[in-house]
Amino acid sequence: MKRVSALGLLIVLALAPAAQAACEPPQPPPASERPVPPARPARPKCAEINACGEGVADKFNAEVKAFNLKAGAFKGEAQTYVDRLNAYVAAAGAYAKCEAQALSAAAGMTPPP
Repeated sequence: MKRVSALGLLIVLALAPAAQAACEPPQPPPASERPVPPARPARPKCAEINACGEGVADKFNAEVKAFNLKAGAFKGEAQTYVDRLNAYVAAAGAYAKCEAQALSAAAGMTPPP
């Protein structure tokens, strides 16, 4: 009886690496690709007392317009990055399920649902 158990254990150990090779671990998106939000333009001090000259207001309005354009681009880039993160989470779940099924199969157990 011990001989059969030892033989079964050897078979399980021999099959385990092959079962694990079938499960491909996912790779997260690189943190270096995480988009950085644009810096907000600084509100001129003179705006607090409504004493800005026309040139200052025009310059600030141009900075706000440029910021809004960059913010729109950032929104699209951030959504793309979030989509990649969500795909990674889904792939990690699939990987965990694959590993559990491979381990269950190697041990001769019923795989989890």
